Amino acid sequence: MDDGTLLKDRYRLEERLGSGGMAEVWRATDERLSRPVAVKVVAPELAEDPEWLVRFFSEAQAAARIAHDNVVTVLDFGELDGRPFLVMEHCDGGSLAARLDRPLPPEQALEIAAGVARGLAAAHRLGLVHRDVKPANVLFDDAGRPKLADFGIAALTGAERLTRTGAAIGSPHYVSPEQAQGHPVGPQSDVYSLGVVLYEMLTAKKPFDADNLAAILTAHVDKEPEPPSAYNGEVDAELDALVLRLLAKDPAERPPDGAAAAAALAAAL
Repeated sequence: MDDGTLLKDRYRLEERLGSGGMAEVWRATDERLSRPVAVKVVAPELAEDPEWLVRFFSEAQAAARIAHDNVVTVLDFGELDGRPFLVMEHCDGGSLAARLDRPLPPEQALEIAAGVARGLAAAHRLGLVHRDVKPANVLFDDAGRPKLADFGIAALTGAERLTRTGAAIGSPHYVSPEQAQGHPVGPQSDVYSLGVVLYEMLTAKKPFDADNLAAILTAHVDKEPEPPSAYNGEVDAELDALVLRLLAKDPAERPPDGAAAAAALAAAL
């Protein structure tokens, strides 16, 4: 697809914003409503893969069910030349990943994390687990509000076929210990990933890093992280304790879902 391609006789592609192994993301114009939108188009090689197509359309179906200010809205979906695509609201503020070259002030980090937790709460109320909470999937609208994006690997809680793929799904630096071990995941797994994101906002470091995938996953399972205050003197003992609670190895020791995490983060603010 090129600049100027028209999807469903409505969405004109204008600028490619990025691409990865799964899809290209484009800024586009909804010509019927004269508004900017974002379009995610599946890569040609993946359009032939039934498993990836299941994940892609699960994103459309899952995200379309969630109506919340802290979740990117899915507006439409379709297919062109065998390549499925999603149409989403366009977020002008970029991603959280672009802001993590230095630690954020604790209050700002808590506000962002609380917004993401509220978005997760909306998903968890519907029985959906995001499974890939990370800075690249936190976008900001023009008012600076954080919005959780990309439910491409979300699965209904307890859906064995998708949840048992374990560490093959998600991003290694942000997966929970149970996800790293290939065990079934639930809302507490999203809470852990949110804890990793909060840790990174406070320190500009990931709690666990290594040169290879196996070492990262092993660290999530076996290694205790340094408290954020070891890298940021603005972090107090209470905030240290909250972050480490989100990062508890045992899911039962974490807040049970996004709503509980949001409440804990709001209390810290």
